[in-house]
Amino acid sequence: MTAFLAHAADPSDETAAALPFAEEVELGLGRDVATFGRAELGQPSTWIVDREEYQGFAGPFDLLSIVAEPVVTTIGDHPRCAGPPVAAPEGFEDHRRVSIQPETASSCIEWWTIDMFLVDGQVEAVTLDLFGP
Repeated sequence: MTAFLAHAADPSDETAAALPFAEEVELGLGRDVATFGRAELGQPSTWIVDREEYQGFAGPFDLLSIVAEPVVTTIGDHPRCAGPPVAAPEGFEDHRRVSIQPETASSCIEWWTIDMFLVDGQVEAVTLDLFGP
């Protein structure tokens, strides 16, 4: 997650290369994902999901610019602010989930999570989840 935080702060081919991305990575919101090649992950625009709305929030959604420290890292399922965790995207249910969430969110409106889904040490999916108002 340290390498991901560095990439979120300064997205580039160099910071993306420091992460163990698979050849193809699914990026998206919750369970709604799209496939990108590893070579595309250094471009900040790749991390923007052009969607009008998600969980009551207006888009587009930038999976990198939402990241603000301090964060808490969790492994496995985690609470979704005041609710149960969102299910993994289809096909990633058996992957290892490593997540970051804001340490200092004072309400569910401020809460977010970035979930990474790994297998054999490679990141195969990265998703953003928000808790709707």
